[in-house]
Amino acid sequence: MMKDEIIKGVFIKKGKKEGKTIAIFGGIHGNEDVGVKMIDKLCEKLEIDTGTVYLAYGNLEAIKKNKRFTETNLNRCFDEDNGCKTYEEKRAQELMSVLDKCEALLDLHSFTNPYGEPFAICEENAFDIARQFDVGVVSSGWSKMGGGNDGYMYNQGKVGICLECGPHYKLNESMQRAELAVDSFLKYFNLS
Repeated sequence: MMKDEIIKGVFIKKGKKEGKTIAIFGGIHGNEDVGVKMIDKLCEKLEIDTGTVYLAYGNLEAIKKNKRFTETNLNRCFDEDNGCKTYEEKRAQELMSVLDKCEALLDLHSFTNPYGEPFAICEENAFDIARQFDVGVVSSGWSKMGGGNDGYMYNQGKVGICLECGPHYKLNESMQRAELAVDSFLKYFNLS
């Protein structure tokens, strides 16, 4: 266990000064390498001046198997009454305990459609931040569907953004987009 790992697959980075507390997630879907690789990089290199950042690998079992999920879609389990029966439902409970400490979440994803364009999912309270990302579309209304981690944050009056960084096969391009988004996110909350 690394010294800054607070629960399995969740790491904490603290600045020297008090400030905002945010979370950055990757690997909510285990076959989406961009989020996993970005969390790898941030765990190794992220330094902040102010505040606190939680870095989380979402679905640890699915990441090991390079599968989207093992039993159920983790990003439909972020509900306090999710039943806590499947691995993903239990993992969502752990991750919600982290999100409850945070003011904002950036969740990094990729997608299978080779012709799809990168986009952000969030509600109106995060539009200013999401528009700083390298995406042409900011989509809203998803929080009504329930179970997503961005909606979980929004329903608590907090910022939750899911960033679809690009197709799986365009990993380098998606990583660049993820890096720019992370930088913008940290600056927006005055952590760097």
